[in-house]
Amino acid sequence: ILLDAELSVSAERVAGRGDAKDRFEQEQAAFFGRVRQTYLALADAEPERIKVVDAGRTLHEVRDAVQNILESFCNS
Repeated sequence: ILLDAELSVSAERVAGRGDAKDRFEQEQAAFFGRVRQTYLALADAEPERIKVVDAGRTLHEVRDAVQNILESFCNS
């Protein structure tokens, strides 16, 4: 399951935590953009293996989407 969100959403959530950024979180936006695009390309190439969830939605919506994926996986 790939939890995907726009870079601005991710940055806003990291900043909202109020904690100091770790070494990974201190990388530049271009780095995160490349990483995101690589994961999305993998998901596009293998849609049966990698399910993408829009993590820009509310926590409850993301949780429900993940739960639906897990339930469909367990029932197949």
